[in-house]
Amino acid sequence: MARKPQAAKLKEPVRLRRRERKDGTLSLYLDIYQKGVRKNEFLNLYLIPEKTTEDRQRNRQTLAVAERVKSQRIIALQDHGLDNWNTIKRSAMPLEEWLNAYDNEEVALSKSAFANRKKAHKWVTKYLSKISRPNIKLEDINKDFCRGFINFLRTAESEATHKKDNKKLTQSCIHGYQATFSAALNKAEREGILQRNPFLLLEASEKVAKKDREREFLTTEEVKILMETPIDYEIMKKAFIFSCFTGLRISDILKLTWFDIKEGENDVRYVRTQMEKTKEFVTVPLSNEALKWLPVKGTTDLVFENMPQSRNTRNKSIKNWVKASKIDKRITFHCARHTFATLMLSLGGDLYTTSKLLGHKNIATTEIYAKVIDQKKIDTVNLVDNLFAND
Repeated sequence: MARKPQAAKLKEPVRLRRRERKDGTLSLYLDIYQKGVRKNEFLNLYLIPEKTTEDRQRNRQTLAVAERVKSQRIIALQDHGLDNWNTIKRSAMPLEEWLNAYDNEEVALSKSAFANRKKAHKWVTKYLSKISRPNIKLEDINKDFCRGFINFLRTAESEATHKKDNKKLTQSCIHGYQATFSAALNKAEREGILQRNPFLLLEASEKVAKKDREREFLTTEEVKILMETPIDYEIMKKAFIFSCFTGLRISDILKLTWFDIKEGENDVRYVRTQMEKTKEFVTVPLSNEALKWLPVKGTTDLVFENMPQSRNTRNKSIKNWVKASKIDKRITFHCARHTFATLMLSLGGDLYTTSKLLGHKNIATTEIYAKVIDQKKIDTVNLVDNLFAND
């Protein structure tokens, strides 16, 4: 009687193996084999000598983790093949590791942009701690995780020292952290590590929208009043008014040198500088009013040397200056840039040119100022509404 042929035993494409180390522990690794190609992936998981019940329990937990990773790799191998193994391995890295790399990547970003990445990362870490998943893998981030992170931010307490009574995060802060985390996942998608950024799967109503901020600015009359009002740091007045006529941010004012001030045709002088925030170059012709507020050249190449380096000192100086001028507005140095934008548009400047002067990449950003001007026009016209009402 003929013997029945034995069924061919299928060979596992991914096997969990052990390698003994000098300290007596066993390092767990995956032996991956497909179509004649073999790769090993060490899991950074270790079995310890079993001397106690606790040791045996710990090893069982470690093996359970390794088996889960093995199952994930088998599925990934079926979906992507061994040719894309490096991408598969990267998708299995801890989310924290990916965010650390994202925080410190070498790209042309301002210091504030890098700081914002680290702040957003800090809140992700807090969320991971709350849900007890500090080592969650990048590949396990889904829309439920993103939804939970946003809801966590909605109820989180701010750590800002100037806030009292444990106030919640502002809408702007939540939107910023949400956007920064989403950008990190966008990068993972671009590099093929994630198939899709799960933030994009959320409904708009589930995400925190960007709040339209009131862009405070000064009228021409208010600028004149400030010109005539004394200030504790005269160099601050010169820098602020110069910004009102050029639109330069405080970060660009602080680093502006005399080499950045060029002379063109017909004796026209202009500023040509690389903006600290966007790293883009901007060219701003200097009006006669702007030139009046340039200080006398000092002992260094900085135009506005001896400016207070402390942000708090600068803000306090401007706050006291505005208060002394009897202007009832909350003015910061950045309001000088808003003032320049609204001044250009109210005097008839076109959006495109104003956008270029401000260094905006998107003209939609400049359109916000146009809307402010239009609303002010409407408010002004409406002042006559009650003038001719019947008594």
